[in-house]
Amino acid sequence: MNNTLVYALVFACIMLLYFFLAYLTHFHAIESKKRIHERLIIRSCQNNMQRIASALEAYRNHHGDLPPAYSTDEQGNPLHSWRVLILPYFEDQNILDLYNEIRLDEPWDSEWNSQFHERAPNIFICILSTTFKYDEENGYYSPRNVHYYMLIDENGKLLPDCGILFAERVKAVSHWMDPNHEIRLTDIKDGINSNPGGITSVHEINKHFGLFGQHEKGANICTFDFEVKWVPETK
Repeated sequence: MNNTLVYALVFACIMLLYFFLAYLTHFHAIESKKRIHERLIIRSCQNNMQRIASALEAYRNHHGDLPPAYSTDEQGNPLHSWRVLILPYFEDQNILDLYNEIRLDEPWDSEWNSQFHERAPNIFICILSTTFKYDEENGYYSPRNVHYYMLIDENGKLLPDCGILFAERVKAVSHWMDPNHEIRLTDIKDGINSNPGGITSVHEINKHFGLFGQHEKGANICTFDFEVKWVPETK
């Protein structure tokens, strides 16, 4: 084998090694950026949930107890979600103005209250959602669905013994003012992000699974001591 051929083979091997290492570097850089992005998204959700937790704590300090999962009329019919009840405790003037416009003695979907359906405060919405248009001037999202829900029993009561006050959940059909769609204790029997049946439709997932977060590998929860935690998904 002459020297020219040897040099060519050596050069080819070096170039292959170079491109292989360049690929690995590029791949790891992309994966690293992806992991950083995921952590930032999770942190954003946790920040939302911590602000909600602070509002719930302020509500408790003012009223002596946590808000119910929903308010009711004299006949026991649900009127408004807990999300509406804690609006005054965010220390945000836009949110307070929204609260002052809502008629708490009328159902969430009354003719008057329907005008606020498109004004979901961004605090209740995960940044991962791509179906919401943010109104910068007024500080709310449209449409109206949200991602944070209380955990309740079959009678609509909170579950301090369970330890989870509220959690994030993919819920494509739940309105931010709607008092009828919290997470039931029976909904979480399959754990976090568990989908043993391989269901792909969000609407079907919401029928079967309670804690199904926006994030891969887990979901955020808030405990009754107002601490937000990351919980790994169920294997």
